[in-house]
Amino acid sequence: MKRTNFHPIRLISFLVPILFVAIACNYLSGDKGLPSEQNTKSPANTTDDVSIWLNDENIGSIDDVSELQKKVGKIQKDRENRGIFAEGSNIVKNQVYLIIDSNLSLKNVARVQGAIGGSINIPNSSLAKLDGDRDPLLLVVRVQDSAASPPEIPNYPAFRRHGDKGYIDLLISAVNKTESDKEIKDSLYYERISKNSLEINGSGEYFINEKYDQSALDQNGADIYDFPIKQRRIKKNDLKAELLKITGENGLEIIANENLGYETIKEIINITGELESGYHVELIPGK
Repeated sequence: MKRTNFHPIRLISFLVPILFVAIACNYLSGDKGLPSEQNTKSPANTTDDVSIWLNDENIGSIDDVSELQKKVGKIQKDRENRGIFAEGSNIVKNQVYLIIDSNLSLKNVARVQGAIGGSINIPNSSLAKLDGDRDPLLLVVRVQDSAASPPEIPNYPAFRRHGDKGYIDLLISAVNKTESDKEIKDSLYYERISKNSLEINGSGEYFINEKYDQSALDQNGADIYDFPIKQRRIKKNDLKAELLKITGENGLEIIANENLGYETIKEIINITGELESGYHVELIPGK
């Protein structure tokens, strides 16, 4: 019988490329291999049967936000023309504060935001409620379950101006349904490689996307798909520590399934309560 010589170096040289391929699979993009796109399910416990209230006036349902847009726009324009300023400042009192049903889907939160315009200001629940009469210039939009009686507006006599931690800025970018599937895919891919972000899939699982240096992305001739997405799953217990690492001076970047409930984002805001920053949420088309 012919004896076969065993060559450890040859075995190592054979195994190393396989090992590199296995590691790279953790960062593959697109429909294959990306952890956040595997084994997702439709979010549960969301409702879109809600009514919209502007201060104490019921102005319809989530199915038609045009009345909200018209009324808020008219009030804001009137205040600008009349020069109605916030107390002790030369800033027109035009901010709108939003109180949202926890089970409202993020895609409909984005619709309300679009009607109001700009980022939405959410009262910071960590602030103690103050005693006294409500500020008469306060504009509060409540999006509440249609079957429930509208709760009283929280008793904040004066919401603080930006920078005083009186509210949280939340900006949600809705999915542009007029874009092609490729345009949506390309935009989402670039978000994942150009910014550190938290991603939440339809099952409510958490992932961190790690960015590349902008100089590398800006190289002449560079294609975004030349840069594999660097994504890793994280445990809920580690969420706060991870978010403290990736929140930049422009705020926290979040990528989330559009069918998730607002409670998902609210929970993250509560976890990162000490962050003095805004939040930008990029929505992923629901399946």
